[in-house]
Amino acid sequence: MEKGVVSSVRTPKSRISLLKNGVVVIEIDDYVTVEVDDIREIVRMQGELTGHKKLPVVTAPSEFTSISKEARHFMSGNDAAKYTSADAFIIRSLAQKILADFYLRFQNPVVPTKVFRNKEEAIEWAAQTIKSVK
Repeated sequence: MEKGVVSSVRTPKSRISLLKNGVVVIEIDDYVTVEVDDIREIVRMQGELTGHKKLPVVTAPSEFTSISKEARHFMSGNDAAKYTSADAFIIRSLAQKILADFYLRFQNPVVPTKVFRNKEEAIEWAAQTIKSVK
């Protein structure tokens, strides 16, 4: 288990970890396309992992992960943000940067959302969102 991880669970396409600082990290497997049902499963498992608390989330897709148009739309709504107080996305490719820019510009996420190239910076920003709420 990764340093700083309190607990973690797997879904068919991802690993979800709760860090000691209260940040949830979702690592999406390589060479998968994320669909609406995958997001529903991630949200369900995220709720179980966090005791159904709203916490900041860092999503780290692998370089060759993609997401369907329907999943992008679903992800920006209240159902996907059920246990999310803020979203940080890590981008690893030009294609992911284009999708992230489109998502932020046109999908209007319901929680504060920011894009990063570095996992540590994303986790640091997510942790700061907890402190700003307290």
